[in-house]
Amino acid sequence: MNYITIIWLLSTFILSFTGILVLYFPIHVPQILRSFFKYGKAAEPYEKYYHFLRVLELPKSWFVHFYIFASILYSFVTWMICSVYFQKKQVPSFVLDLLHIFAGPNQRASASPEAVVLVESLLLLHIYQRLYECVNVNVFSAGKINILHYCVGHGFYVGVALTILEEAPGFSLNETRELTHYSWSSVKWYQAFGVLLGLWGIYLQHSSHVILASLRKNSKGSVVTYHHQLPSGGWFDWVSCPHYFAEIVIYMAMNLILGGHHGNWWLVCLWVICNQVLAAIMSHHWYKSNFKEYPKTRRAIVPFIL
Repeated sequence: MNYITIIWLLSTFILSFTGILVLYFPIHVPQILRSFFKYGKAAEPYEKYYHFLRVLELPKSWFVHFYIFASILYSFVTWMICSVYFQKKQVPSFVLDLLHIFAGPNQRASASPEAVVLVESLLLLHIYQRLYECVNVNVFSAGKINILHYCVGHGFYVGVALTILEEAPGFSLNETRELTHYSWSSVKWYQAFGVLLGLWGIYLQHSSHVILASLRKNSKGSVVTYHHQLPSGGWFDWVSCPHYFAEIVIYMAMNLILGGHHGNWWLVCLWVICNQVLAAIMSHHWYKSNFKEYPKTRRAIVPFIL
């Protein structure tokens, strides 16, 4: 039994089903779950009997913890992958045991060593970029996030790391070490295109975060306000949340690098798409409710479509 598949399917279903209820049928959703989805600027005041939920709130600025944790985790994973493919070292036994537990006894490689290295490198760059932005670019308001959101954020990055390794050559007890041969000449054209697409997604996300941060800073870079303002410029002229769209692009680019053969990576992409689309629609609704001059042609996350 592959528990990684089960976890991605179950978590995506819960996320999507609950998110749709929160968006369109909020009266049927307990506030503890609504507070998980509606955080930051979209957060709603607690009802009379739910004030105790404040003890489950954490500062929104704690988003940085996701990327501190992920940068450490993925630095280790990247080092381990490079050691196996370039230096022909053994995979640590505890990693093999962990993958055997979560992926099951039928674990098999579906990706090439070249694809795994490229995906892991792109993912590590993305994590470092987000850590840099949280520390040096983003201006966090006094908004809160639910502790459940905080836990899911950390769990997501653990799940992604396991998903990459479970179908990576050489990371199974059932495979021979000959599968770990790496050759740059074996990189396919679509993998190179996937890397370029992923880099563009990282650039789009960064430029969007810079625009959002500039709304709270003066020309000297000093923070002058923590209030939300109407963003414009760049992809904000077409969608409310280009940074969420960029996140989808980055993970789909990795799927392209993997050649679409990595079964559970499709589930990672599905989770990312559902999460980012739901968050974008909620932000879009908030913008429309709070800015009368909000452009009517601007969509939530996909230009001209959604």
